[in-house]
Amino acid sequence: MATEYLRPNGNGDLQEFTSQFPDSGEAAWEDVDESSPDGDSSYIQTGGGHAVLQKSLFTIPATAIPVGSTINYVYGCSYARAYQGQYSFPINVYYHLLKINGTVYDSSNLPCFTSILKTYANKSSQYYAPACGWSDKWLLNPNTGLTWEIADLAGMQIGIGSYSLLYSGGTYRVDARVSQLFIEIDYNLPPTSYVQAQIIM
Repeated sequence: MATEYLRPNGNGDLQEFTSQFPDSGEAAWEDVDESSPDGDSSYIQTGGGHAVLQKSLFTIPATAIPVGSTINYVYGCSYARAYQGQYSFPINVYYHLLKINGTVYDSSNLPCFTSILKTYANKSSQYYAPACGWSDKWLLNPNTGLTWEIADLAGMQIGIGSYSLLYSGGTYRVDARVSQLFIEIDYNLPPTSYVQAQIIM
């Protein structure tokens, strides 16, 4: 068994998250492409109205899985938190996304954000969710309903769907903050005889 990780390398067809950090001229994908999550050093974040679903998509590099391999499943993976400046409120809608052949597919809902108070040096107290690493498994290609083929990965985009919540008539808001996103592809290498045949050809 082998594993390939594909991380964002460009903005995709949807960019509905309303803010990013540090927002110093970088593209949104550069705030979620880390090999290790960097917390609040860089992120994308929801904003806007109450419970309006926002989706952001990102392109990924071409796969390097060898021809003849069989894909077992695709994991959507991310590292995120809820953020609220004064009180503890949850985010209860959070999806991984795949865009395949023009259609966006949602994962199962992954609510993980119940905020807790943390105090940071030289900062006022802020409510953050415990930073959560989440994954969701696609055993089948949602576009075809069949087992994954290597060709299915060509042109695929990955992303996140979530929203902001407004409480007490908009006095308090809680946002979804995402600092890392990638897909993990689990596959089996082709039989040795197949690889040798490919080389001879």
